[in-house]
Amino acid sequence: MASTASNDYLENKVINIYLRNQITSASIAKIALFTSSPLETGERNYEPSYSTGYTRMSASGADLPSGDYGIDGGAIPPEPVTYWTVASASAMNNVLINFPEATSGGFGTITYIVLASGSHASTSGSNAYFYGDTTSLAVPSGYIYSIPINGMRVFFQGAYSVYLGNNIFNQFLNNIPIYLPGSNVMIALFTTLPDIYGNGGIEVPTYYAGSSEAPTGYQRKNISGTSLWTSPSTGSSATLSSLDWGTAIRDWGVIKGAVIYETVYNNPLFIACFNNERQVLANDSFSIPTSYMKVLLS
Repeated sequence: MASTASNDYLENKVINIYLRNQITSASIAKIALFTSSPLETGERNYEPSYSTGYTRMSASGADLPSGDYGIDGGAIPPEPVTYWTVASASAMNNVLINFPEATSGGFGTITYIVLASGSHASTSGSNAYFYGDTTSLAVPSGYIYSIPINGMRVFFQGAYSVYLGNNIFNQFLNNIPIYLPGSNVMIALFTTLPDIYGNGGIEVPTYYAGSSEAPTGYQRKNISGTSLWTSPSTGSSATLSSLDWGTAIRDWGVIKGAVIYETVYNNPLFIACFNNERQVLANDSFSIPTSYMKVLLS
């Protein structure tokens, strides 16, 4: 894939799972071919018909047919096997993928590859997770469309941390159970934001100069639950109430952004800078008004 994007369907699921503490079921992804972009909404009108010999191919170890470390016939590789190499919030296929031989006029000109649930875009329960453009290729009758090893790279853009991106890929592509944070999700304020790995940031301290005798008035805030976030739509959700940190006892510094963590293992989920930085001095109050805190995934 030359470029990649996640679809609204997946983005809404991520918000529900990690921010609203709503665990929803989702099928493991299958690989689909499209003749035009499915767009963020997962447009279903551009997939080849069953009548051409076409079918979606399994994208994970959950239900791959026999294959010579691929999926076109041969011995099943020994367990445990992951079919995607996941690192740095990206995933690449490490198996050869051969689609069935095209018949009855062929598949048309393939321009996009889609990772989606379900057996075909025309069936119920089919929803796109990721999509990306690929080199345009006409697939006539008698042709076998192949995706070579490392021929697909899927990656996240935006506020995702590496930890969250890797979790999502392993869940939906490698069928690996992941840790779900439940209600253990908090927001932290930073004067220097960390990188996407969660390294290098400077959080507002709870105690001044490391002294337990001198609190600053700052604490992380829990922000998990349906009462705190709007139901997601088109991959975005906003807070339903203000986030109030109260009054600073000591100087906090210049607040430049926030990180949302799962707090059991202290892994970052989302990292974002604020549109407007604000210096917080002793006796200043700090809050984020209702709906001003918004998570927008892409």
